[in-house]
Amino acid sequence: YQHSSDAELYPDNSYRMEIFQSLRPGWELSLSHDHMNFGDNNVDLYGFGLGHYTGDWYLRARTLFIPGGGLDYSHSVLARYYFSGTADDYAEFRFGFSDDSRSCGLAYQQYFTPRWGAKISVSYGDEDQAYIERSVSAGLYTRW
Repeated sequence: YQHSSDAELYPDNSYRMEIFQSLRPGWELSLSHDHMNFGDNNVDLYGFGLGHYTGDWYLRARTLFIPGGGLDYSHSVLARYYFSGTADDYAEFRFGFSDDSRSCGLAYQQYFTPRWGAKISVSYGDEDQAYIERSVSAGLYTRW
């Protein structure tokens, strides 16, 4: 749940729920609902995902349905490689698309000690060449 008391760019209130269910060894199904309240306008997103763990790899495909004037949708895929045998250290590739947009990204996360880790990521997105986004981010993580 997120609340913004003086929202302009972000919704006044939003929440996200996702439920995961194991189907059989290595497979998982997920269903999600995102709700964003922009004052008089609300946006709801309904998602369906299918993930598979195989060896040190996690592969996931996800579709979001956006009801409104028509039914819009977006698809995404993720491939994540856990290179140290733990869930802490991984490299991932993401790709997404819809009727009018595309996005992709790379991320690398590693914990250098049991308490300290870092993550770097790069991403690109465009919406029918009208809006192009490029980003680079870095984060430092700590656990206590």
